[in-house]
Amino acid sequence: MAATRRPESNSASESVRDSDASSAAPGLIDHLTTGVLVLDRGSVIERMNSAVEALLDTSMQTARGAPLSDLVAAGELLDAVDRVLDTAEPLTERALPVTLNTGRTRVVDCTL
Repeated sequence: MAATRRPESNSASESVRDSDASSAAPGLIDHLTTGVLVLDRGSVIERMNSAVEALLDTSMQTARGAPLSDLVAAGELLDAVDRVLDTAEPLTERALPVTLNTGRTRVVDCTL
């Protein structure tokens, strides 16, 4: 699973580029077999593809606007997301256990 955070834009032109990219991204990520999850800086879900929907047992319509912590129990994934936010350094984790708030556990490889 790949999680993406949107950087804060520093100028109007960056905002336009981000807007253009995010409007093109939904079509692109929907065709990937790799799970793609887009979070804002507050770990609120902005977008996910069908691979992540299956992984997290949810739908985009249900999850959009919800914090990731509404779907995933406290643990290594949320800790990894916080670490990336704090350091602004990418992170790859292998065999990361992700416990859903439903009690089910998945093991994923992810890059944040």
